Amino acid sequence: MYVGIVTLFLAVLVLLYPRLRRNHRFQHPWSWFLLAVCSLVFATGWPVVWFPWVPGLNFFRGPGRYSMIAALAISLLGGAGLDALLERTGFKLRGRFLLTSVVLLWSVVDLWSASRQYDFGIAPYVGRKVFYAVMVNHPPLQFRNESSLRHHFADTAATVRLYAPGANLPTLLGVSALPVYLGLGPEIYESEAMKVRFDTVDPAVIQEECDRLRKFGVTHLLLESPLPDAQKWPVIERGQWTDHLLQSALAKRTPFYLYEVQDSPGRISLMDSSTRKIIPQGIRHVTIEPQRVRVEVDCDRDCTLVLRDLDYPGWRLTDSGQTPFQIEGLFRGVRITPGLSKTTTQTVEWIYQPRSVFLGAFISAITLLGWTCCAINVPGRLSSLMFHKK
Repeated sequence: MYVGIVTLFLAVLVLLYPRLRRNHRFQHPWSWFLLAVCSLVFATGWPVVWFPWVPGLNFFRGPGRYSMIAALAISLLGGAGLDALLERTGFKLRGRFLLTSVVLLWSVVDLWSASRQYDFGIAPYVGRKVFYAVMVNHPPLQFRNESSLRHHFADTAATVRLYAPGANLPTLLGVSALPVYLGLGPEIYESEAMKVRFDTVDPAVIQEECDRLRKFGVTHLLLESPLPDAQKWPVIERGQWTDHLLQSALAKRTPFYLYEVQDSPGRISLMDSSTRKIIPQGIRHVTIEPQRVRVEVDCDRDCTLVLRDLDYPGWRLTDSGQTPFQIEGLFRGVRITPGLSKTTTQTVEWIYQPRSVFLGAFISAITLLGWTCCAINVPGRLSSLMFHKK
């Protein structure tokens, strides 16, 4: 938490000298009580429990909410202190504008200096003194092309789903990874379904965990420690791996342990609709982009294409003749029937076009038009024209 030296000085000045606060009282005697209640409600985090559906509210968890409320309170006190000083000095409008500009400029320079990269051996007024993370000269992202795991999954990256530590970090390998952490994301990402126990040796528990991994299309496990009894798990050991990208990002010196999950349908699979068995060579080509997924399949019978990505609102098929449906209430599925053409190759394509984007664009356009009318004083001109006509 850092609000600036000038803001802190003005806030302390208001607290130490009651005379500066005499002209800044609440009009109603219950105002202080209501303010205290609101502060306690927000500081204890109850809004996160009461209103978890409000977008953005879940993001302010942990100690972050205390620092935000404290910084806001200090800033309000600092503003009240500046206002009180301007009233007591008796400056005219030009003098108040000049003093306010100096305080604002000083605060901007102060905050800019505090946000600079920390340089060891530099004076505190030049180098960064307040920082959340240390800037490094060689970020792990520079080692992406040197990643051995990225090269290993290069040919099958579109269909691979990796269960690995580091949240979103393994996606830098070019593959889909679990578990996912997005901060503001679907509830399933933070549920117990995403937590897998690898320290168990109970066959029943192992079977349950493997079924859950297959449900989410996990094809490989990348673990920081070996499985206690790998022979009981339906996996194939792929040895120990050292990866420059992941190890530098996680500050890890020991190797990773890679396992391949047997009989996993993968991220994308094609099944026979009658037998429910996977067609091994059914997927010919896959293209995955942030707002588009395109899959070419080879199917000469009634088939079902399963994409084990969330069936999130906004994703739709470009071909209206194909029938979409949900798989297990989470994933995307498409029923495919053989076409009348000689070739058995068909293309399934999803695009992401949420209605909220178009609605937001429409509201923004209307708002911009309204502000433009206010800026050029259209109502005033219309009234003047009507007055002249009369």
